[in-house]
Amino acid sequence: MRKMIFAAAMFAATMVGTSANAVPITWTLQGLTFDDGGTAYGSFVYDADTGKYTDVNITTTGKWAYTYTNVLGCDAFGFDANTGSNAEGNGFLEISTSLELTNAGGNIPFVGAANYETPYYANNEIGLSYRYIVAGAVVSPSSNSPVPEPWTLALVGAGLAGMAATRRRRKA
Repeated sequence: MRKMIFAAAMFAATMVGTSANAVPITWTLQGLTFDDGGTAYGSFVYDADTGKYTDVNITTTGKWAYTYTNVLGCDAFGFDANTGSNAEGNGFLEISTSLELTNAGGNIPFVGAANYETPYYANNEIGLSYRYIVAGAVVSPSSNSPVPEPWTLALVGAGLAGMAATRRRRKA
């Protein structure tokens, strides 16, 4: 009987994964500062498997104050965003990181002159006036800590209950 229970438990353990990594992950701006003293804060979600940015919500302060929610173009090193429109007076933000973003999380600094903010001008032109990002990073908790799946917890619980029942039988 014990061998049959052990075999069933081993079969269940191989059929059910032990953990899953949570992807996509949320990246948060940390210490983002512009050359004019302005700042930015907020977050976005990036999925390295699909290369897509979602849930962008970044707000800038200082010389210009915009909230960015719309991704225009992107790659694994960053994205371009606007405030939802290319109309005159709306903002344009370009963020580039020094390393590719992954689903593993981490702390990745911004890189050089590729990071800036500028407003749109007449005829959707950008670039008459810039402010550059001089400090900051994007951070996300490491996903190296696996998230237990419910079936794994149920299997462990069933194993403990079986061990307790076996112990009671031996004592009786």
